[in-house]
Amino acid sequence: MGKTKTTDRVRKLAYWSGWKTNVDEYVRAGPICIEGKGARLWRSKLMQRMPVMDLSGQFSLLVVDAISPLSTTERGNKYTLVFAAYFTRWVEAFAVKALHTIMFVEVTVDGAIPRHRVPEWLLSDR
Repeated sequence: MGKTKTTDRVRKLAYWSGWKTNVDEYVRAGPICIEGKGARLWRSKLMQRMPVMDLSGQFSLLVVDAISPLSTTERGNKYTLVFAAYFTRWVEAFAVKALHTIMFVEVTVDGAIPRHRVPEWLLSDR
């Protein structure tokens, strides 16, 4: 994105004292301007393509995320693992005491999978 598009975008979204100067400095120092117009760093290195997924069933793609930290419950749970079936948007949440691999596997195998089925894809941002 060049100076004009960036300036227009910032103008629509925000305002602060000296914003035009800040935007000009940001655009001049950006990796695309430094490397030249031919290099599209934001396309080639920073953004990655997602694989094309064949979503053949209701629970073929299961998305998982963690909410943390929350207030500790009477049972000592401080975190929540949230599973969502991408196709149906069915959501289930599980309160857990800690966020680590063993806890994640236990909740996935003992909680999310028995209620539905083994997903073909499991998507997480972690």
